[in-house]
Amino acid sequence: MYRYKILIVDDDKLLQNSLNTILSEKYDTLIAGSGEEALRLIPSHNFDLVLLDIRLPGINGIETLSRIRQLNGEAVVIMMTAYEDVKSVISSMKLGAFDYMVKPLDIEELDLIIERSLETLKLKREVEELRKQFVKDYNLENIVAQSPTMKLALRLADTIARSYDTTVLIEGKTGTGKEVIARIIHHRSDRFNKPFVSINCGAISKDLVESELFGYEKGTFTGGLQEGKKGKFEAADGGTVLLDEISELLPAAQVKLLTFLEEKAFYPVGGSEKKHVDVRIIAATNRSLEECIREGTFREDLYYRLNVARITIPPLRERKEDIVALTLFFMNKFNQRFRKNFLKVSDDAGRLLLEHPWTGNVRE
Repeated sequence: MYRYKILIVDDDKLLQNSLNTILSEKYDTLIAGSGEEALRLIPSHNFDLVLLDIRLPGINGIETLSRIRQLNGEAVVIMMTAYEDVKSVISSMKLGAFDYMVKPLDIEELDLIIERSLETLKLKREVEELRKQFVKDYNLENIVAQSPTMKLALRLADTIARSYDTTVLIEGKTGTGKEVIARIIHHRSDRFNKPFVSINCGAISKDLVESELFGYEKGTFTGGLQEGKKGKFEAADGGTVLLDEISELLPAAQVKLLTFLEEKAFYPVGGSEKKHVDVRIIAATNRSLEECIREGTFREDLYYRLNVARITIPPLRERKEDIVALTLFFMNKFNQRFRKNFLKVSDDAGRLLLEHPWTGNVRE
């Protein structure tokens, strides 16, 4: 069973020994008598938690905390002070301290704070593992972006991800990577451990589109599920919904989607009780929605609701810096799969690749 590692940083030898005796029964402990000594120990030890006195000889606890954050950003830090120095406590909390305690320490309280902080650390690590698995499952670690336009798209995705529920419109031709950008937004957001539900609006039968999105109550359809069915929005509660090819959404469904965006609630087909869900909506289209509005096939008010933040992905022919980089990426990928050892792209081949129109983008 894993034993958490705790560093005790205090110049009071009596307190050092007392804490070491108490904590070493459950944890692996080390002692440092100063901030300088603590900073020497941290690079060579993967501490999970640091008990750090604010008043120390040499550099004080606040400065030590700041440097600990640079050396080990994951470690949980609990500050200790002989009296309530409000200014120092506030400074330490701003620098990322988990909590603080006033001396003389209440051992039962200390034990509870340590357990709570280590449980938080455990959850953070589990979340990070989920993030890594998500990246691996959806191949997000292999994104190729050498061109300024793709780098801009990724920066925008990263910025948007930090907002909790900003609605996003992603524009780009088929094959440019709209779903990849949508997954990046989901992955880098606080919603990443909740469902990511992708819906191709053009692939759903016009008779079923509303029930697919919003679900239906029991007894609504002959031959339907007796208990009714959750729609995609309800299934994605807490997460992200990608409405791919949004321009294909039928007028009646556009009205219901507009209402949902305004209220974050909907009525299932055949239902009389409104349901509330918390999802981020990302819409993707390979057509110009402005053009669809002019043609009368897409609602202008819905367009403005969707176009809160917009990312445009240009076709491959307009981001030539990515072409050879993608070629080398796929070359390496197929080298591994077929046990080949191709090393580079010849000048002539590179020229042909750059001159190619790439009408189907990478799917060609």
